[in-house]
Amino acid sequence: MNEAVSSATAIDVSLPVPYAFPAYFQRLLRYNTVTMKKHTISALLFLLLFTIGSHAIELEEHLRINGFATVGLSTIADEGQEFQAYTFQRDGVREGEINYVNNTLFGLQAELLFTDAFSATVQGVVFNDYAKHYDIDADWAYLSYRTDFDLTVRIGKFRLPLFKSSELTYVGYARTWIRPALPFYGIGGFEHFTGIEAIYNTHLATTDLTLQAGYGSGDERTPASTTGYREFKSDNLLTTKLTLEHETDSFSITYFRGDSDFRLVDGQGTLRQDTTVLNQMISVEAEVHYEGLGVEAGVGRGWVDKVQPDELLLYAGAYYQIDRWRPYLLYSSKEFQHKTVDSLRLPPGAPPLLESPGDVSEDIYSIGIRYDFMEQADIKLQIDRIHGMRTNPQLLFSDDEDDRETTAFTIAVDMVF
Repeated sequence: MNEAVSSATAIDVSLPVPYAFPAYFQRLLRYNTVTMKKHTISALLFLLLFTIGSHAIELEEHLRINGFATVGLSTIADEGQEFQAYTFQRDGVREGEINYVNNTLFGLQAELLFTDAFSATVQGVVFNDYAKHYDIDADWAYLSYRTDFDLTVRIGKFRLPLFKSSELTYVGYARTWIRPALPFYGIGGFEHFTGIEAIYNTHLATTDLTLQAGYGSGDERTPASTTGYREFKSDNLLTTKLTLEHETDSFSITYFRGDSDFRLVDGQGTLRQDTTVLNQMISVEAEVHYEGLGVEAGVGRGWVDKVQPDELLLYAGAYYQIDRWRPYLLYSSKEFQHKTVDSLRLPPGAPPLLESPGDVSEDIYSIGIRYDFMEQADIKLQIDRIHGMRTNPQLLFSDDEDDRETTAFTIAVDMVF
């Protein structure tokens, strides 16, 4: 199965107050949106049944269909806290609840082979957005052509390859831990782009070398809420990545940059800021495996000038494989580092922007165990201790911003088919 997944591009029919449609048209638009989603879910379910039935009915050699799913239950130990599984979700699990939707998702991937060298790939995922409301995202969609010179050219929609797990965000079976090691794998709002990508593979002695470069455009917006939303748009996104892989270890380094238009709209629909910013990120990642022991680590540094603090992303994990059992430890952190934000180019009459709150971070310490109970399926149990951000919370929210700490308990089943 192609290891490709992306973040949600949810269909949002709400508009800022000054630009709202009449109520009748809003109801009509919502109805059509819901109807479209129902048809999409039906199509995905049909593909699922078709995939399962492929064991009895031989598929044509030109069509490959694969799927993946995670079913999870979670709860937390502390009153007044709310823990989310992914940053795009708008609600999470609270103390005393057994949440069965935030860690649960389902995806399908279809690959159509026109020739041995030319193919088309589409991948979609269904996941919980908020209040048991399921959303759909076509996270990868591209055409691919493999040349005779170890070079593959792809055109379409891709995730930013900032970390290895950024391409596997939703495929739980492909990773050791229940959730992605980092809550967000992009920078400046960007997690994916639409454009062209080239991948070159070669060998240096016993080491596999991969050079990857992409160029395109992106359009990302945070989910609308009572506090408003942030929007980034760019037609000038560039990614480059170098990966070295050996039998027992791997190393990669990635650089991303893009000039983008930034808009900040508050909860009343008022434009607070409209400017152009430069997004940059560099990330380094490594893995080492020795007999049953595995160690994975990554660090990323991001800069978004003028409108938000700098970012530091860090994770480190270790596991030991014992037959089908894999106990593990994981630490992850996201830190916003203080800097002065730009108050220039504010719309007329807009209030001044707030200064950066200083260095703030969210740290998660995890311990868990994975058991592969059958081929292509596992069950995991994980305990997380979360120290949340006082401001700019990522996964942990609370009724009291001065008290953002809790312990989360999650059990999940992952499968690919």
